[in-house]
Amino acid sequence: MTKKIAIDLNGPMQKLEMALLVVTLPLWAAIFPFFGFSSLFSFSGLVLVISSCYCAWYLTNCINNKLVFLETGVRLPGIKGGSIKYSDITRVIADKNVLVVEYIATVLRVKHIDIDSISETNATRLYRLLDEKISASKLSDEVCKILNRDQSS
Repeated sequence: MTKKIAIDLNGPMQKLEMALLVVTLPLWAAIFPFFGFSSLFSFSGLVLVISSCYCAWYLTNCINNKLVFLETGVRLPGIKGGSIKYSDITRVIADKNVLVVEYIATVLRVKHIDIDSISETNATRLYRLLDEKISASKLSDEVCKILNRDQSS
């Protein structure tokens, strides 16, 4: 059994939006598409169908907005986040409130991870996991300053 640690990157506003989308699920998942497809060739029908698709996409994105640390690698956030082996990560830097992970797939790739609304406890957990799983030479000083908030005075 593999041990995995998930860090939620959603802030309080995203959690509220997710709860509202779940509560209104019957409205945008059943009623909007029904009326939208019945009048698809009108502007209002098209708006209803597009808004239903956007709600489904946004809810799926909020649910998958987690960094998952596995034994061999890290699963990136997002619908098409993918996984990276720890050995393939070349460096991790922080640019304002975005964590930038450079890794080698077949070529050098860059993944931007928004950490603007991460809680302090999750930021500290994320820093400790990055420090534990990735060698210290691959982490920049900005990552330490931004994520390790409880250590700073």
